[in-house]
Amino acid sequence: MPLTKLNKVALVVLAIALSACGSQVGVSDRPTTKKNQALDEAGAASKNGTRSRGNQTEKPQSGDITLGGETPPGDSRQDPRTAVQPTDTLALNPEVAGPHPVKSYTDGLSDGAYSSAVVFYPSDVKNPRAATTLSGGYTNTKEQMVWLAEHLASHGFVVQVFTPTNPNSTDPRIWETGHLGSVRKLKSESVRSGSPIQGLVDPGRLAVMGFSMGGAGTILAVNSAQEPLRAAIALCPYQPQALSVKVPTMFVTGTGDFVATPANVEKAFNATGPDSPRALLNLDGMRHQNVTSPGAFRRQLSRYLTTWYQIFLDGHTSHKKYLTGAEADADKARGGIATLNFLDRQ
Repeated sequence: MPLTKLNKVALVVLAIALSACGSQVGVSDRPTTKKNQALDEAGAASKNGTRSRGNQTEKPQSGDITLGGETPPGDSRQDPRTAVQPTDTLALNPEVAGPHPVKSYTDGLSDGAYSSAVVFYPSDVKNPRAATTLSGGYTNTKEQMVWLAEHLASHGFVVQVFTPTNPNSTDPRIWETGHLGSVRKLKSESVRSGSPIQGLVDPGRLAVMGFSMGGAGTILAVNSAQEPLRAAIALCPYQPQALSVKVPTMFVTGTGDFVATPANVEKAFNATGPDSPRALLNLDGMRHQNVTSPGAFRRQLSRYLTTWYQIFLDGHTSHKKYLTGAEADADKARGGIATLNFLDRQ
């Protein structure tokens, strides 16, 4: 049938439309061939951070760098789980995963001082290391603090994370008992034949760290003077006592925390007590639950908690630059920090 002028115009419009659609055809619109299927699977594996090997898909080994969670929103740096950097840079930068592969175990850790526990440790070291306890708070279990334990272990620290005997209690002495029991367990595991951390704990470099009710228990454990502690960190501690023993202690809070209010944390920080180093970190906008689900505050928490231990457990005094001076001022300028007050009283 002869083409009319109108039909010719319609065919031109149809051709243009088909051309536009064809330029947007995605992978799923291609013919299903073995070659295309292989390319699709490789692309999906790349997006998911996995590698293709024959018929198997394997994720990156957790022993390489184990730092769970996502990169904080708005954070332009590489995901620390996959970032490839020189070892010396990783060892010095407290906010990304350290250079050590991490392993964990639970066998042989039973104790009446807590309900359950797991130890994370750097698996590539043989010499004694600094060690710390770690706990969550009211209703929390040890699993909710694993992200931080993995990070610290990647920087060379041995970490025992515990769930208290009654996480639903409102008595911080239950967490105090858990911290002290965990310190003793770390020391005994270091001398137990067959223990994965045999010989790895330096009894002269021990610390305690807890969140919320566990943070209140942290201060009680320090004040008890039952164990020779070199450092402590109270994460959003709930109604903490003032320090009565000379142990370098960092207090952490957030302007959005209405459970362990900044006013109560600052009161404990400012209380007259032993003339020892202490720091107050107040993160702008951080809420109470952000410690167990750090999200956008993961970078700051990793940076400053690791720094405190690098200084007072590992003796890296050069890392004080992260707490005061130009380096600290630069981080404040990045945003997210309401207060960073370091009293260096050594």
